[in-house]
Amino acid sequence: MILPIANGKTMAAPLSALLRAVILAACVAGAIAGAPSEEWAERLRLLETRVEQSEQREAEQLRRFETGVEQSKQREAALNKRVAFLEGEVQRLRPATAPKVRTDKAAVGSMGEPEAVGRRLDHEQPSPPPPSPPLASPPPTCCRWTADDTCGTVVPPERFEVCTHMHEYLETKTTTHEFADLDTCLGPDASKWSAKFDGASSDVTLSYDAAVMTTLKTPLKVSHAADCSNVPPTLNVQMDTVLAHTLTLAEPGHVAIDVAARLRELGPYQDPNAWTLSSGQAWFLANAFWGMPTIQRNADAMDYYATAHTNRPVSYMMGLRPPDHNMGHTHYCLTPTQGQCDWADSFVFWVKNHGYDLMSIRTNCPPAYEGNGYSSGAIFHGSDVEAGAGTTAPPDDTLFSLYPADNDFYIMELSADRTQVTFHSNRADTGPNGAPFRTCTVPAGVQFYGQLMQYAPGQNNALPWIKYA
Repeated sequence: MILPIANGKTMAAPLSALLRAVILAACVAGAIAGAPSEEWAERLRLLETRVEQSEQREAEQLRRFETGVEQSKQREAALNKRVAFLEGEVQRLRPATAPKVRTDKAAVGSMGEPEAVGRRLDHEQPSPPPPSPPLASPPPTCCRWTADDTCGTVVPPERFEVCTHMHEYLETKTTTHEFADLDTCLGPDASKWSAKFDGASSDVTLSYDAAVMTTLKTPLKVSHAADCSNVPPTLNVQMDTVLAHTLTLAEPGHVAIDVAARLRELGPYQDPNAWTLSSGQAWFLANAFWGMPTIQRNADAMDYYATAHTNRPVSYMMGLRPPDHNMGHTHYCLTPTQGQCDWADSFVFWVKNHGYDLMSIRTNCPPAYEGNGYSSGAIFHGSDVEAGAGTTAPPDDTLFSLYPADNDFYIMELSADRTQVTFHSNRADTGPNGAPFRTCTVPAGVQFYGQLMQYAPGQNNALPWIKYA
């Protein structure tokens, strides 16, 4: 059996001594009655065995009880900690209903730290507020508490309180933290996670038990100059930043600038560092006499070689017909696969470099993008003819009716919304300044790299001009 003791715990009664006394009394009674001693000895052994088994059961029950008590204490401590946290959140997110006196000076706590100036969500004032400069009329939806009653004193009390709570709640939830794998980042036991903010260093430390797992900067820091009455503060963005939407610079007195759109407009560039040349197949020609970087193909047999590609996606590519004329053909490609040009998924300007030849000027738009049912997306724009034109491929045209000349240009350009690609050339009979002569559909979410394909041994091509996507 289990007996209570002074400190609230329990203990097993000395059953062995008690039962042995009972056995002894039974033996004496048996002897007086004349029972055989062997029979009583066997009974004694059986009773002792049962006593030992009973003691073991009592000890196991006591161990389980003490374990349950300890687990209950741990659960209670965890629950109390959670309750305290939630009470703190409630106090932080919901203002006190008791009136607080507003002062002009920040209050100071018992440890010398500044405390928040008191505020109240009714419009009563314990004393007239200090004079302040005239304020501009509040916006129509102004309904929250401010230290100087910016929103006025005529907002209905219920709206005033709800409006204030909503604004302050949103302001405390400005930053959302998302962990790819919280257990890997901090550790598997959530009870050991902790976060500590250090305002002096603008750091937040995330720890697991006593071990620091990572220290990160707060996303934003506002720096105030010593002469803060004359020098405006500076906002510091302290983390690597990805902008999901438009970033606009609106400096007073200047036209607002969409930064991403403006960067896309820069160029075009003819930059050798923007390209990778295929090792052993092409190189930059030394002493190119026409004054621009020039790629020369190796002397291997005639075939299309992927001799150069851009290192990053582009939105614009312009090929220029160089003064060096030969029998080489060139493919200028916008391809989704870096390092190759497959006409099934690439936009292509196909140009023949030969002297004064109108035959080979072609463009390609992948039929899969157009959804037109053709098996080929090529259009012949010169004097040669596509065998399947009008049946398995779009109809040919004769837009390039003039003989080619040095420095003719061939452009492919993605629209700003990335839904179309247009083809331009000064030789296409479509109007002045190389107006677009073909427009094709671009699939959503696809990026394109610039690719140069050269055909003839020793062929030279000017390095294409590009704009980054």
